[in-house]
Amino acid sequence: LDGQIIDVTDFYSADTLSLYNLMRHYLDNDDFCAEFFLTGVSHAYAGTDMRCYSKTGLNLAYTSQDLFLDFELAKIVMSKKRTLKHAIIGVAPFSLHYDLSRSINAYRTLLYYPIIKKVHNMTIKDSVLRERFNDVYFDSFEMFDSAMVFDQRLSCASCNKNITVDDYLTFRNNLKFWDNKYYSDTVIENKKILRDYVEYCMDKNIKPTLVIFPLSRWYNMYFSKKKFDEVREYCQNLANERGIKFYDLS
Repeated sequence: LDGQIIDVTDFYSADTLSLYNLMRHYLDNDDFCAEFFLTGVSHAYAGTDMRCYSKTGLNLAYTSQDLFLDFELAKIVMSKKRTLKHAIIGVAPFSLHYDLSRSINAYRTLLYYPIIKKVHNMTIKDSVLRERFNDVYFDSFEMFDSAMVFDQRLSCASCNKNITVDDYLTFRNNLKFWDNKYYSDTVIENKKILRDYVEYCMDKNIKPTLVIFPLSRWYNMYFSKKKFDEVREYCQNLANERGIKFYDLS
C-alpha cells in the first residue's frame, strides 16, 4: 500500500456492508433459516434474483470476489449449518486465473478483512492494517441493526447499465488485456481451492452445485477460448469425480 491512494468510499458501500450484515444476522439469529447459499463474482451476483428461488437463501456473491474469498465466506456460513442443504458455487470464465489480492484492485481484499481476518496473498501485517484503517473503519461493519436483513442484494451497478458501442469496444480491449495475463501458480492454487470448497461442503452434508452464470455474447466472443475451456473442463471433471451437478449457462 505504500505510495498508493485508496478510495475508501469503496469500502463503505451499502452493498458491502449488507453482505456482512446478512452473514452476521444468519449466524446470530437461530430463527433465521436458509436452505442454500450462493457465492461468486459479479456474474453470479448480477445474474441472480433471489426472488426466483422457492427456498430462502443467502446471496454471498459480490463484484471482484475470487474463489479464495468465496470459500472463506462459505466456511463462516457453514460453521452454523442449521438448515443449510445446498451450496451454489458460481464460477466465472477467469476464476481459475484470478486472485484479487494479486490484481490491480488488490486493495479490495481489505474490504473483506473485518469479515474473514485474512488478506490472502497481500504482504501486509495486521498492525499495519490497524494503523492505516482506524477503528472507525472496522466499527462500520457493525453499524447496522442485525434485524435489518438484506435478502435480495440485487443492486449491482452493472445490472441496468445502458451499454454503448464504445463501451463494447472498451470491454473487448479489456478482455484482450486480461488474456495476456496467465499466472500458473494462481491456477494451481485456485484448482485446489475449488476442489477443497466442494469437498468441504460434502463433508458438512451440504450438496454443492457448480454453475457458470449467463454471459453476454460479447463475453463469449472475445474472452480467451483456451482459458474458458480450461475452466469448463476442470468443473466438469470435478463434478464427475465427486458426483455433483455442473451447469454451464454461459
